[in-house]
Amino acid sequence: MKHWRVLLTFIFSLFPVLALDAAEIANVRSSRSDQCVVVQYDLVSDAPIMVNVEIAVKGVLYAQEQLSLEGDVGKFVQPGNMRKFTWNAKRDFPEWPNLEVIVKSKVADLR
Repeated sequence: MKHWRVLLTFIFSLFPVLALDAAEIANVRSSRSDQCVVVQYDLVSDAPIMVNVEIAVKGVLYAQEQLSLEGDVGKFVQPGNMRKFTWNAKRDFPEWPNLEVIVKSKVADLR
């Protein structure tokens, strides 16, 4: 059985004009169950930020539209602590939890 591993990489994609209004994701935490991966994070920003997630499974990158994601992802997320999204990995990949995955998130300030 493979060990479960989630690597979280947050990439800030702020437009150069908006560089003074920096956004930051901090205190990233993740957990898993036999069905899901739960990611919690704090979002430090002056305004709502678009949060997008991609997940690589077995070397193949999947966009959030292809996955069973819910919560503070794929939309403008209000700044604050304890933001959270859940990925129903078992629904998307029946062999879960015997997979290694990489979770990548991008935030963009589109003001």
